[in-house]
Amino acid sequence: KEEQQRQKEERERPFRTILDSKVVPPSTDSYIPRNELSDKLKVAVFSQEEDYKDFFISITGNHEVGKSQLIRHVLGGYSGVLEVSVDNDLPPRTAIRSILGVTDDSAVVRAFVEAKSQLGRKPIIIFDVHEQVTNPGVIKGLSNFHPEEELSDKLKAAVFSLKEDLQDYFISITGNREAGKSQLIRYVLDGYDGVLEVSLENDTPPRMAIRTILGVTDENAVARAFVEAESKLGRKPIILIDIHERVTNPNVLDAVSNFAKDFGYEKKLVKVLVVCSTAGTAAGITGDGRRIDFFVPQLTREELDSADARRVFEIWHGKRVNDEDVQRIFDLVGGRIGNIKEILVLGRDGTMMGSLDKAIAWMKGKLLRDVRQYETIDRCGGFSPKGECLASWLAHEVARFPFEQCLPGERFPVDPEDFGKTARDRHAHPIYFHPDIRAYCARSPFVHRQLGSVAFQPQSLRNW
Repeated sequence: KEEQQRQKEERERPFRTILDSKVVPPSTDSYIPRNELSDKLKVAVFSQEEDYKDFFISITGNHEVGKSQLIRHVLGGYSGVLEVSVDNDLPPRTAIRSILGVTDDSAVVRAFVEAKSQLGRKPIIIFDVHEQVTNPGVIKGLSNFHPEEELSDKLKAAVFSLKEDLQDYFISITGNREAGKSQLIRYVLDGYDGVLEVSLENDTPPRMAIRTILGVTDENAVARAFVEAESKLGRKPIILIDIHERVTNPNVLDAVSNFAKDFGYEKKLVKVLVVCSTAGTAAGITGDGRRIDFFVPQLTREELDSADARRVFEIWHGKRVNDEDVQRIFDLVGGRIGNIKEILVLGRDGTMMGSLDKAIAWMKGKLLRDVRQYETIDRCGGFSPKGECLASWLAHEVARFPFEQCLPGERFPVDPEDFGKTARDRHAHPIYFHPDIRAYCARSPFVHRQLGSVAFQPQSLRNW
């Protein structure tokens, strides 16, 4: 019992640290109240306006005007206010981990989520950046530190949602190929018991796969197992269905949709997560509309400059990756973490390729073949089901727009679902549809430049 108590205290220590953190208000004999300014800052800190509540607040001013006193006046007495004094050699994430006594960001996120549930609001972090802090890497790390806005935290909120109208919905996770969907999910669910992974095949519906994993022969036994698991876990078990690109059997995909609706929404036995390697696959798994869509974008160029990213790159490559090589890799594959890992691992010293230059050249050939494969869409029936031969037209339109801007979806007359299914079936992915901005984008700057050279097919040329 003592050991169990010790382990419980160890698990709770990070979020207890947040709950117990407060700032001391300035003493009345040393602070001249600035009520109007204080009220404005308090409104900003505790804003519930949808457009602003997740923004961070930057507080600046002349030297010695009383910025710290103002903040202490506004936040004095509130629990869950964590002060972090930033140093030139200590990035904010490292400082937070040190304060909470944890070693990884997933533990930090768990602490914030738990603290938020206890406080009834988000915890507050004050980063105090002194004049002597000039390290650009540390300063950039501050602008990237938004725990509530991070994908992992958003996904965790969706998985463990207690909202009555959403908690029985299944979660559909999709995104760019090689964008890091599996990595994100493993990061979010790390340390949680009761997570059953189901890798689908074209001839194995999910119910059959789950019966095989559990070693039972009928669905009543599956249901009993889920009920018993929930009683032990204190929450529903999680079923993680991983659908690879090669799974295209419409009967199997429809069975996933039925399973999510039946076991998740109607019987309320499990929480279902469906990970789709392509948007075309995700489109066919509707769950009768009881679905929460979660799109995983590729990493931005700025995210590749973070200390965490560079640390991982060094592990993959076996040595430090310089800024010039990071830029070369980003230009070639964008922020698709799977492709970045391929290049860095294949380009390690002592491997078959043995150099980054050879790994980059190999990946360039792979992407060029992808573009050539995309050209076959117009020659092989166009975009299903109507057969619009507009692939080369779309390629040239995307190329005409800046890489960062993408082509607005309303300019392309094909339904995004039909586009996604055709791209999946043709194994051609130089262009993807971004659901958050409703636009068609090139997968990387290099691919963006190649799209302008795609050969026009006759029907596509007439449309052009």
